[in-house]
Parts: sequence; structure tokens; C-alpha cells
Amino acid sequence: RARRRGEQGTVMLRVLVGPDGAVLRAEVAHSSGFGLLDHAALEAVRTRWRFVAARRDGHAVKCSVLVPIRFALTEASAAQ
Repeated sequence: RARRRGEQGTVMLRVLVGPDGAVLRAEVAHSSGFGLLDHAALEAVRTRWRFVAARRDGHAVKCSVLVPIRFALTEASAAQ
């Protein structure tokens, strides 16, 4: 639906990553301006992404990171 509407933009997510690299929490830090894109970014990070955990003194630790996710229409996707 977002593609058909011509929606594009960048969502900035704040992600809490656990010591095992799993996403513990994800939230929109800065919206793309489009709810569908924000939701798609959150869903992707929460369900499919894994991270390399941060390390402190050689031990994996929880950390918070900002992750930009860019949605851009290309000529091929705009034609669909």
C-alpha cells in the first residue's frame, strides 16, 4: 500500500540489543512521516534482525543503538 501511495522516507529506530544479539525492545525515535513505513521497520527489526552484541571488558552487554531504515522508491518499484 505504501508503494502505491508513493510513500518513502527514513525511519530512525532506537533498539535495545541484548548480550546475545537479540532485539529486546525497538521503538521509533524519529518517524518517516508515514505510519505504514514506521510499522514495517519496527516489524522487520523486532522479528528478523539479529545484532552483534556490544562488549565491555570482553563480555557481551546490553546496549542501545540508533538504526536508520530507508524506504526509497526506484523506477521499477514506482511502476508497480
